[in-house]
Amino acid sequence: MTLNLIVGVIVGISFLAGCFVIYKTLISELQKMRETLTSETSQNRTSLEENMFRGRVETRQTLQHAVEDIQARMGTLQQSTEGKLEFIRSEVDKKLVETVTKNFESFGAVSKRLEELQAVTGQVVQLSQGVRDLSKILESPKLRGAMGEFQLGEMLRQVLPNDAFEEQCFIDKKSKEAVDAVIKLKEGMLCIDSKFPLDNARILLEGRGTEEQLKEASKAFVQDVRIMAESISNKYIIPEKTLDFAFMFIPAESVYYELMKDTELHQYCLKRHVIPVSPNSFYAYLQAVAVGFRGVKIQSEAKKLEATILRLRGDFQRFQVDFSKVGKHIKDAQTQYNNVEDRVERFGNVINRLGLEGKSDDNLAPNLSLEPPPQS
Repeated sequence: MTLNLIVGVIVGISFLAGCFVIYKTLISELQKMRETLTSETSQNRTSLEENMFRGRVETRQTLQHAVEDIQARMGTLQQSTEGKLEFIRSEVDKKLVETVTKNFESFGAVSKRLEELQAVTGQVVQLSQGVRDLSKILESPKLRGAMGEFQLGEMLRQVLPNDAFEEQCFIDKKSKEAVDAVIKLKEGMLCIDSKFPLDNARILLEGRGTEEQLKEASKAFVQDVRIMAESISNKYIIPEKTLDFAFMFIPAESVYYELMKDTELHQYCLKRHVIPVSPNSFYAYLQAVAVGFRGVKIQSEAKKLEATILRLRGDFQRFQVDFSKVGKHIKDAQTQYNNVEDRVERFGNVINRLGLEGKSDDNLAPNLSLEPPPQS
């Protein structure tokens, strides 16, 4: 009984010794595995940190290059845009300067022409004052007619452009009668015929003879004017070719005033669509016509300027569309850059958290006890 107990004790001790040896072996292997895992984890973490650092540097370099490229393109685009805007501004300034210069030149020419007309008007007034003396000289009807035609032509040449009127114009090719002058208007030709009813008017102006003789001379003067107005109305007012009225140019102011004193005679001329004019009144009409011609010319220049401005506006609108597209691309690039920047920042935060967690694991590792438990 005692022997069996001793043998049992010895066997138990041997079993415990074997278990202890196995335990020590397992502890040793676990220690080695822990050291290996710690080393590999440290190496992997170092490699990961190096790779993450290189990735972060490369990402920053790539973003930096992208930003520099965008800034360079924006600078180029800005220079191009400023160049185009400067070109458009210079073109508009050039056109405006040219137009203003032409208008000033035109106004200067008008002022000069008015001064010339004022001087000529003074001469005409002097001529009208001496019409009584001149009437004694102009006894021949042909000479009077030639003088009236010459005076009419000179007035037209002094006021209107050369292409705005024509002298001795045949309105109807079938007719052999040529009107002394026509003014070419858009609506048709304005006919002007010189008439000089001086014979009977001279008796009235000088007041010679008895009262009966003066009445007879007045009737004869009225008849002369009516015949002249009738002739102008029938010959030189042609529908679709001329205006519906014509001018009867009377070279002498005194004769013209004699006609204007007779209201019925003047109304008769107007009913026949014939307007009597003297040198002074005809100058007023010519000035109005000249202003119309200048207005047409200015209107033509204004249309050219308007067409140029419209073309420039179209170019600017197309440029504005292109500029808006470029701005949209820049905004998209800026948005993409901001998104990438946020992602990089979040990625960096994740890496930083991983690094902190790794350090926490290292601090916890030394607290693990690998010693066998105390024997009881």
